[in-house]
Amino acid sequence: MSLLTRFKAEELGVLAVILAIIISDDQSADELDLLGNFIAAVGTIILVISSQKGILKAQQEQQTAEDAMQQLKARIEELEAAVSASALPRS
Repeated sequence: MSLLTRFKAEELGVLAVILAIIISDDQSADELDLLGNFIAAVGTIILVISSQKGILKAQQEQQTAEDAMQQLKARIEELEAAVSASALPRS
């Protein structure tokens, strides 16, 4: 699909129009309804998959950030303990 990402938005629009005209040639209204509904269904499912991938990626990034935060907190606690242990008693 990286081929589609090479086009500008306007170029994709023109390509869609050309494909629709070519596909529609010599098709009945019922056939076009069926094909259009099928293509719309495929598009809808692609959008659902894309949305779910985005949600899962965001959750993974959130978990990674939380893990990093916990590691930093643990390291801070270790350093505070090391500083406390090495501190000389004051007179």
